[in-house]
Order: sequence, then C-alpha cells, then structure tokens
Amino acid sequence: IMTYLREIRQEWDSAPCILVGTKRDIKDDEKYACLPRSFGAHVARETGCLAYVETSALTGYGVEDLTQAITRSVTYKPVVNKKNKCKQM
Repeated sequence: IMTYLREIRQEWDSAPCILVGTKRDIKDDEKYACLPRSFGAHVARETGCLAYVETSALTGYGVEDLTQAITRSVTYKPVVNKKNKCKQM
C-alpha cells in the first residue's frame, strides 16, 4: 500500500486520496487473516489520505460511506499556513 501511495504522491501531490479497504464481508470469516480497521485508519492518516472506508461489493457494506467520502473530497481545499505549506484538515 505504502509503495503505491508514494508513487501516486510523486505524480499528483495535491490530489485528494481516499484509502478503501475491500472485501469487508470476509472479515468475519475465521479462515481469512484480515487487517483491523484501526490499521487502515492509521495508514490513511500517515499517508495523508482524507479518509479510510471499508467496503464490500458482495453485501454493499460501506458503499454509501464511500460515496459520501468521494463527494466530500471533491470540495476539499487544503488549509495553507503562513509558510505556504499545506496541512491536513
């Protein structure tokens, strides 16, 4: 994940990013090793993503949350401090 995000940031530094965790429906199945939600949220914060959303195409879980996050990202404007550096809201 981190490698892909670094590559994206090299080309599109100011583009708003949303980290999406997929296959949420298998999280309750004990035969799969899944990362905890807190890890996804941590990675999103550390990489400057606007949000972390877990989704499932099978059940539709999180699709509405993802839609809302995308909508918010379209209107996202970074806060600029006096030293002309962007910081997260």
